[in-house]
Amino acid sequence: MTKSIYAFSKNQLNLYLNRIGITERPSHTVTGLQQLGSAHFFSIPFENLGSHLKEKDDLQIDNLFDKLVVRQRGGICYEQNLVLAAALGGLGFEYELLSGQMASRNGHFGPPFDHLTLRVFLNKEYLVDIGNGETFTAPLNFEGNWVPQERGGAYRIVTDGKQSYRVEQHMENNQVQTVYLFNGKPQEIEAFEPMWRFHSESPESHFARGWIATLPQANGGRLTVAKGMEMETTPKGMERRAIGSAQKLETILKEKFKMKDISIPQHWFK
Repeated sequence: MTKSIYAFSKNQLNLYLNRIGITERPSHTVTGLQQLGSAHFFSIPFENLGSHLKEKDDLQIDNLFDKLVVRQRGGICYEQNLVLAAALGGLGFEYELLSGQMASRNGHFGPPFDHLTLRVFLNKEYLVDIGNGETFTAPLNFEGNWVPQERGGAYRIVTDGKQSYRVEQHMENNQVQTVYLFNGKPQEIEAFEPMWRFHSESPESHFARGWIATLPQANGGRLTVAKGMEMETTPKGMERRAIGSAQKLETILKEKFKMKDISIPQHWFK
């Protein structure tokens, strides 16, 4: 695969940077890479509403730009990291798409292409990933060093030396867990489409079983709507409020998540 084959145009890039609150182009450094990833992480929600609204989404870059930037929606890992990849390409960074396998609570891992992550090339290689929920925003080097994060402790990459890697998290309670496995072979968008479609449509995927939108907050908390509830975590704890109606959910999505062009059917609350 040719590195950085997907790239925003100059106009798309400017609109994307405005969407995530960056007024000047990030520098072509690890610091600039972290600035971009962090701004995206705190601005664009992780959400799967489109699947439940039966929207005709796909993984084409221009369509993802329209969804996540123009309409100010969000997406799951594939959509999030592909938009970030196109922004990196527009900024002149070289990157590759890599296949990941997410860890489950029972200790097993998903199949290949269960997750999409990015390898970025500077003076060293770095892993970048803002599409994995409570994820790392400081890029990870491939040297096995623990990298402290804004939230969630520290992360590192461990390898067996055969293009197989795992991302580990050293949590604030001093426990270490494997977040996901990934393979070092570069991929193209088309390779991810079957698993993206599975997570978008199959009742066997937990993403397709219920709608969710969630966005981290600068105070260390998180705002989430799911299962008919609005949940807000702060340093003081969690507040849970029943949403009650489609109109109320629309209001939350437009006012608190800043989404545009979103219409919730009444039957979601019957």
